[in-house]
Amino acid sequence: MAKIVAVDDVMVDLERMKDVATSLGHTVLTAKDGEEGFNLIINEKPDLVLLDIVMPKMNGFQVCRELRSRPEVGDTKVIMITSKSADTDKFYGLKQGANEYLKKPFTDNDLVKMIKKYV
Repeated sequence: MAKIVAVDDVMVDLERMKDVATSLGHTVLTAKDGEEGFNLIINEKPDLVLLDIVMPKMNGFQVCRELRSRPEVGDTKVIMITSKSADTDKFYGLKQGANEYLKKPFTDNDLVKMIKKYV
């Protein structure tokens, strides 16, 4: 199965992402802030990233933009999962290189569908 990195500073959301993805048989590595997540992604080269936006050290927009500039991980699939629900936020997230944008609160079923779409 796939290797997934989940990045979120809210532990309940991070655990939920991990639980949903592992229930599908995937290996999930987690990070609690954007900088830790970015480094984990660079080192592990996952198949998919589940990425919050509002986080300390680096926000999800910054992480996604930086990933897209790196050839070794530039084509990694990214699903932004965030409480930022304005259409302008979604537009900006997709412009930074996210493949999908899922608004919190999300259902497990919504997350399952998105994960299955990319891995």
